[in-house]
Amino acid sequence: SNFDGQWAEDQLIFNNAKNPAIEYDGNIVKAVCEFYDPEISTDVDLLLLTFTQQANGTYRNTEDEVFATCPSSYFGSAKPVISFNSAGVVLVYRKNITEGLKIKTKWLLNGTWTWQAESTIPDTDINSINPSIIGEFGIVHIAFQSLSTIKYKLAYKQGQNWKYYSTITLSSGSGFGQNIYPSISLSNGTNPYVMVSWLGIYLATLDKQLGKELDVSIRRYAAVAKVGYGTNWGGFINFSNNVNFTNNNSINSSPG
Repeated sequence: SNFDGQWAEDQLIFNNAKNPAIEYDGNIVKAVCEFYDPEISTDVDLLLLTFTQQANGTYRNTEDEVFATCPSSYFGSAKPVISFNSAGVVLVYRKNITEGLKIKTKWLLNGTWTWQAESTIPDTDINSINPSIIGEFGIVHIAFQSLSTIKYKLAYKQGQNWKYYSTITLSSGSGFGQNIYPSISLSNGTNPYVMVSWLGIYLATLDKQLGKELDVSIRRYAAVAKVGYGTNWGGFINFSNNVNFTNNNSINSSPG
């Protein structure tokens, strides 16, 4: 809660909750998560939480609202993510195994926060999972996993709706057979750019040179990253091994 190295006490917000994601703008922090308590409801609630700074500098959960629901069998798989700034809140998530990724936006219109209707993100389907999102003012960048590939979608605000551009398969040519768990971030400086990172898995078996030799398997779990913006993207960077997940964060300015 401050930058002098002094941490506030942790707070228990909810029992029975999974998959939190967090975003902030100024001194307002918003988070999303999945919540399910069979004693309260037969559905999973997808919650939007708001934390505001108190006089002593700590943050307190001052508001929570249900923005979507899904069946109890889907608890832990909705994986909501959030982008938030003073213009609006953008949420991406899944609701079941039969539909694509959903998007729901809460715009600040004439001083009032107003929800727009939920819709399906174009070019997403039952294979579209593990979304990650970052936003600018009126622009959102979305990365998601589709089978063993990582895809990217750019959308611009058009009225109170979103205009989507063609989906790009970012992981094409990465050299990894499986590309999973994307994370997206934005450097929003003079020359803004987006970074998407993910887990790349490479598996191969070497041919036996002699009849008595055993097959040798090569296995690598690496961090893979790609940088670009819109339709213009650079090459791949990959590093390390035995990686489980990647998580890159955004900055508001850059040197150039």
